[in-house]
Amino acid sequence: DSESYQNKKGQYVHYVAMQMSTADVEENMVNGISNDSKLKQDFELKKFREIYQQELDKFSDGNR
Repeated sequence: DSESYQNKKGQYVHYVAMQMSTADVEENMVNGISNDSKLKQDFELKKFREIYQQELDKFSDGNR
């Protein structure tokens, strides 16, 4: 499906909706992140923070 309109600035905006399998979406995201060094750094930092928080939570639970 698609929809087009003109915004207040006079610019045309066009939205397109399409279906993709979750495997295709995941593959495209991973490829996009792998090919962009800034995105790759941001992604790796986010993963590090998640793992770090999990380990802190484990440590906190063990000291209660």
